[in-house]
Amino acid sequence: MAVIGDELYFVADNGILTCADAKTGQIHYSERCTGPISSSPLVADGKLYLQDEKGLGVVVKPGKRFQILAQNDLSERSLASYAVIGSDLLIRTEGHLYRIKK
Repeated sequence: MAVIGDELYFVADNGILTCADAKTGQIHYSERCTGPISSSPLVADGKLYLQDEKGLGVVVKPGKRFQILAQNDLSERSLASYAVIGSDLLIRTEGHLYRIKK
């Protein structure tokens, strides 16, 4: 789970992302944004980052409306959660380790 502002975000194993009001629990949306997912979501730079098991990375704009900002397909199995070093993002797939810099 992740909290951004007044919204609570959680993703199910099947790739359904749900956004709820963190205080009341009212659901704002529940939408498929990835395929099967094992990793935890990451909040960084004011955005929500997800990585599914097939290597598809999805960046979601925070808010009560579902909006995907970007998708990046590494085309390789990925079960690990993102890691952060300073302002860099680390992504581990089955055969590679990526370091993404601004």
